[in-house]
Amino acid sequence: MTTSTKAAQPLVSEGVRAALVVAVTGSSMAALVHAAAVGNHAEHRTLVWMFSLCAIAQLGWAVAVVAVGPARRVLAAGVLLNAGAVAVWAVSRTVGIGFIGALATPEPVGLQDFGAAVFAAASVLGVLCLLIRPTVPKALTPTWTAALAAVALVATMPALTAGHTRDADRAHVLAESLTAASHD
Repeated sequence: MTTSTKAAQPLVSEGVRAALVVAVTGSSMAALVHAAAVGNHAEHRTLVWMFSLCAIAQLGWAVAVVAVGPARRVLAAGVLLNAGAVAVWAVSRTVGIGFIGALATPEPVGLQDFGAAVFAAASVLGVLCLLIRPTVPKALTPTWTAALAAVALVATMPALTAGHTRDADRAHVLAESLTAASHD
């Protein structure tokens, strides 16, 4: 194997790059959290579509990296996808997104959305490591790769089971307002 061929291959024969595991696992876990968020936002059709498409894209990208390999254009697509998801999340939490009714006002940070953002950001960092330093002398064995993926799945569980509380909070405030108004 020539040096130029070896330098272009982020995968090595002894295992998989840790950065690649982080990138693929991060995007996959963010996809799972986005898929879980669909059920918590059923009353907002736009959000259902947004979360569904984001989940499909994030999982699709992870599958593409595994199926096609970590080609630069595939990795660049992963950075755009996951960084875009983090950016939309950050804007929705700081200033709101005016053209999306359910996100017009800033949302409080919740466990579910924070989890998706953290996993997407981890994916971006993993990809950037692969792009900046395409070769490393050591790689993860299949056992370590599986162990890291299992730890990520366990770490995702709280975000998968967390509910979205904003609408419940609004209903509670509205109920208190109506009760207070009826007493006046």
